Amino acid sequence: MIGSLQNLKGAEFDKAYIEQVAVGGHQKAVELFRKESEKSNDAALKTAASKPLPVISHTLRHGTATGVCKGGVMSIMN
Repeated sequence: MIGSLQNLKGAEFDKAYIEQVAVGGHQKAVELFRKESEKSNDAALKTAASKPLPVISHTLRHGTATGVCKGGVMSIMN
């Protein structure tokens, strides 16, 4: 991922960073936290994963719904 961002500049970098890091990172986090909150055999881990999951999910939904993470980057950057 870092290699794919190294040669980008300006708006191209901003868009790629948001798509790969912000959206991609939140998607992976939601998947991991959901998996652990539903399937973990460790009660403490299950609880720890369950607490932040709604916030992480909301952030991902809000970002994609407002267009910040899906092509709407330039509208907020200008």
